[in-house]
Amino acid sequence: MKKLIVLTIQKKTIIVASLLFVSLVIIFLCFEHQLITDTFGDTFNSSALANKKIFIDPGHGGEDPGCNDPRLGIYEKDINLIVGQLIREILKKTEAEIIMSRENDRDYVLPKDQRGNLTKKLSDLNIRIKMAEDAKADVFVSLHVNTTKKSSYSGAEAFYNPANPYSVLLAQNIQNHLRNIPNMTKRIAKPGDYYILNNTSMPSVIVEMGYLSNSKEKELLMKKSYQENLALAISRGLVDYFENLALEAETPAASQDLATVKPKVAIIIDDLGTSYNGGVEKIFELYKYPLSLAIMPNMDNTEEHALRAERSGFEVLIHMPMEPEKGRSSWLGPGAIEGTMSREAIISNLNKALEQIPNAVGLNNHMGSLITKNREKMLPVMEVLRDHEMFFIDSGTNADSVCREVAKEIGVPFDKRTLFLDSKYDYASIRGEILHLAELSRVNGYAIGIGHVGPQGLNTAKALADTLPLLEEQGIQLVFVSELVMGSVQKSL
Repeated sequence: MKKLIVLTIQKKTIIVASLLFVSLVIIFLCFEHQLITDTFGDTFNSSALANKKIFIDPGHGGEDPGCNDPRLGIYEKDINLIVGQLIREILKKTEAEIIMSRENDRDYVLPKDQRGNLTKKLSDLNIRIKMAEDAKADVFVSLHVNTTKKSSYSGAEAFYNPANPYSVLLAQNIQNHLRNIPNMTKRIAKPGDYYILNNTSMPSVIVEMGYLSNSKEKELLMKKSYQENLALAISRGLVDYFENLALEAETPAASQDLATVKPKVAIIIDDLGTSYNGGVEKIFELYKYPLSLAIMPNMDNTEEHALRAERSGFEVLIHMPMEPEKGRSSWLGPGAIEGTMSREAIISNLNKALEQIPNAVGLNNHMGSLITKNREKMLPVMEVLRDHEMFFIDSGTNADSVCREVAKEIGVPFDKRTLFLDSKYDYASIRGEILHLAELSRVNGYAIGIGHVGPQGLNTAKALADTLPLLEEQGIQLVFVSELVMGSVQKSL
């Protein structure tokens, strides 16, 4: 009898626990649904969207999968459609009219005899554009996912037509919220030479929501929570855009500032990879800022720092040792490019550096005043970079450098350091140089600063920690150096 009572009690306990579990699941699902539509509270009740027509275009579809990984059943067209549908659900709270270019897995390719000389892709794009034009849409938002041979590229990017200031404004507002997604690579809105951007009468943007070629981002793009974050960010950007337009209508003078391109500052930190460099840990604590870390090959901590930098959200460069005209040989480091080397030896040393730092997106020179003025030695350097879709930053150690000319000839994206931030090691001097860099960015539109770990590393890290928030408050946009050099890593739409 006691056994029967115990079994009965256990059975009731299991039933109660099961009911409790089911209730919690239901509550969670309800909360998740509420989160999608109410994350920004009354933001989506903004009257600025009343009667606005928003055209959402999930790119690709039907026979055109876009970027894909068929082994895992991952197709760009599916991600685009899911995020597009989420945006529509979010914006249902507003009085805007949401028009979708597609609600299912289809495209708009015309039969060959009807499209004439147009390619399949152009006939598809033209119909999507016509749908938006016929609907008299106020904005056109095309959703895509990117890919590149360089697997370390990541992050969502909004592209605009630079000839249309409202396209610029729309992209910037969307990008501002994309940058705030947790763990998102902090990219900037960019000009794009895309067919849709060039052929719509209304302000249009193309949002590349991430890179399937990046293994970590591929995993994120397949997650419902991340897709919701993307949809929320894009929706929030749309709200900001229409609120800014309403502000312009009320205060016409304000329109001059709406689509102003902010000055940009990129900061590279050199000399990571060695075990004796001071300031490394403090630099890694600055992970919330888009710093580019340049890592020396063939050092004790080369591979560790490269992997840690990427995992922490920094951009990774190779800091390639190159022989100087004068200076201590001990400063150069192993595996350097030297003046007596053959073309084959230079390529071999570069390939060894790439094996150790495979996540690098670009390269800058460590020392190198002898090599960077030598066209014969720089030619194989640029050819290797071109073949790996990497860029070159001239550290500016020789006024007679030929790097710009050789990079242009070979087709390698190029730029040059504006200032060294810590030639003087004391905190006050470094802080002053960072502020000077900011001033130069206002004059020229952008500026590139180089700091170091090492003897001055702790002061450099502290000066950056204290000063970077001030730059942001002053309206200066902090960016990865690739944003300034590469412009965009575009694919055919």
